[in-house]
Amino acid sequence: MEPQQQQHQNQQQPNEDNNGGAKGNFICRQTSTRWTPTTDQIRILKELYYIKGVRSPNGAEIQQISARLRKYGKIEGKNVFYWFQNHKARERQKKRFTNDVPTQQRTTLKPEDYYSYKYSGSNNNPGCYFSL
Repeated sequence: MEPQQQQHQNQQQPNEDNNGGAKGNFICRQTSTRWTPTTDQIRILKELYYIKGVRSPNGAEIQQISARLRKYGKIEGKNVFYWFQNHKARERQKKRFTNDVPTQQRTTLKPEDYYSYKYSGSNNNPGCYFSL
């Protein structure tokens, strides 16, 4: 083998490596970054949810929504899907909380009332506003 050919074999091409895609001696992983919606994206999503009544968009609707939102920043279809899923779950959770405990009881209940009931061993504690 001529010296010039041997030298070329030992050199690594800039885009080639021996680590299956990793540069140098390190194994590189693609980092995932969380989607941070812009204020315009949130405004449009809330408009769709509250004004237009969109609750569970299908695949085609998700693609249309994400294409529209892409004008305002980076976004994928999965971000739209999860936003609607999470928003609907949070709305249900809020509704469940406000329906379970009336407003007057929620505002007058103090932590000491709960603890005095819980550790007294009595269900007739006058400081307790709800039964467990």
